Amino acid sequence: MNPQIAFLLNKSLESLRNSNLESAELYLKQALRFQSNNPDVLRLLGVLSAQKGEYAKALEYLGNSLKAFPKNALALSNLGNVYLELKEYSSALEAYDKSIKIDPKYAEVWSNKGNVLNELKRHDEAIIQYDKALSLQPEYAEAWSNKGNTLHALRRHDDAIACYDKALSLQPEYAEAWSNKGWCLHVLKRHEEAIAHYDKALSLKPDYAEAWYNKGNTLHALKRHEEAIVHHDKALVFKPEYADGWVNRGMALLELKRYDEAIANYEKALSIEPDFNWLQGHVVHAKMKSCRWSDLEISTEILINKILENQKISAPFPLQAMIDDAHVHKKASEIYIQDLFPVNSLLGSLEKFSKKEKIRIGYFSADFKFHAVSILTAELFELHDKNKFEIIAFSFGVDDKSAMRSRLGSAFDKFIDVSEMSSFEIAKLSRDLHIDIAVDLGGGILQTVVQKFFRIALLLSN
Repeated sequence: MNPQIAFLLNKSLESLRNSNLESAELYLKQALRFQSNNPDVLRLLGVLSAQKGEYAKALEYLGNSLKAFPKNALALSNLGNVYLELKEYSSALEAYDKSIKIDPKYAEVWSNKGNVLNELKRHDEAIIQYDKALSLQPEYAEAWSNKGNTLHALRRHDDAIACYDKALSLQPEYAEAWSNKGWCLHVLKRHEEAIAHYDKALSLKPDYAEAWYNKGNTLHALKRHEEAIVHHDKALVFKPEYADGWVNRGMALLELKRYDEAIANYEKALSIEPDFNWLQGHVVHAKMKSCRWSDLEISTEILINKILENQKISAPFPLQAMIDDAHVHKKASEIYIQDLFPVNSLLGSLEKFSKKEKIRIGYFSADFKFHAVSILTAELFELHDKNKFEIIAFSFGVDDKSAMRSRLGSAFDKFIDVSEMSSFEIAKLSRDLHIDIAVDLGGGILQTVVQKFFRIALLLSN
C-alpha cells in the first residue's frame, strides 16, 4: 500500500477512536486523492457516512469498495449493517450471508445476522446465530447482549438477564447492556432497579438517546408523566428523528390531557415513519378527545380499509370509539394480538385440572376501586352462588382505599393484588390456583392492563 495512504488511514482510525468524525473524513478524502478506488478507504468512508446517518452515501461508498475488492467480508458486513439500519432486511441477510461464506469464523457477522432475524421475529433462528458467534468468540459481550434482547422478546426474562449480566461481566462499561437489562427489569415491574440501570448507562454514555427514552417509559409506567416528558426531550435532543421518542412523548402528554401537543408529537412521528404501527388510530382517537371532527369520517374510512387489508394501523381499544362494526373490531383485534402476543409456550402445556367441588372463576381488572366498572359489577360478584362458584379477583390497579374497594374485597373469595407482578408470574399463579374460567373486565385492549391479560391468556392456554 502507498505509505501516504497507510499514514492517512491510520490517522483516520485514530480520529474515529476519538469520535472525531470530521477529522476522520478529512483524512480519508485526502487518501482518495492518491487512489480513488482504494477499498479500505472507501469502506471506512461508508462506515463513517453510516455513523452520520447518511445511508445513501454509505451504500455508495461500500458498493464502490466491493467493486474494488468483491471478496471483502468486512465490507459486506458493513453493508449489511447499513441495510439493517434502513430496515431492508432481505438485503441485510444477503450481505451477511456473503460475508459468512467468505469468512465463516467472523463472529461479528453471525451476531449481526442474528439481529436481523430478531427484527423479523424469527427469534429461534436468531439465537442460533448468536450461539454460533459465541462459539467462535466466547467473550463477545455484544453477542451476549444481543442474545439477551432476543430472549427478552421471547419473554424468557430470567435468561435474558443472565445474558446481560454475562455481557457486563466481560465489559462493565457497556452502556447498551445496562440499558437493555433495565428494560427487561421494567417489563418485570422492577421499576426502581430499571431506573438505576438506565442511570448507569447514561453515566457511561450521556448522549445515549435510547437510554433516555427507556427511562422516560419507565417513569411513564410509574405515572410520573412530567418527568417522562423531560427524559423523552433529552432523547430527542440527541436523536431528533427518533419516531419512537416522539410517540411516547405524545403518550405522556395524552395522559396529562394535553391533547393538541400529543397530536403534534404523533404527527411528527408519522412524518418520520409513515407506517409506524398502530399510530394512526391513536392520532384519530386523540383528535376526537380534543373535539377535532373535521376529517373524522375520512380518517375512519382509511382506518377501516387498512384494517381489512391486514395492516397494523390501529390498536383495538381506540377503535371502539370510532367504528360500530363488529367485523372490523374482530379483525383489528386479531391483527393486534397476532403481532404483539404470539403464542407463548413458556409455561408448557396446560394440564387438565382434577374436578373440584366448585368452579373457580378469575376476574382480571385494573378497576377494582371507585370506578364505573366496579359500580356496575359489584352486585354481580355478590350474587354469585358461592355453593357452586369460587371467585378470585386479580387486581392490576391501585388500591384507592375507597368503600367500593372494601366492598369488593368482601365479595370475592380471594382478592389478589398483582399490580407488581410480571405477566409470567400472574399466569403461573393463575395456573397454580387452577382457574377454570378467566374473565377480562377491561372490555377492550387497554394498553397497560388488558395487554397484560392477553399475554396471561396465551400463557394459560398453551
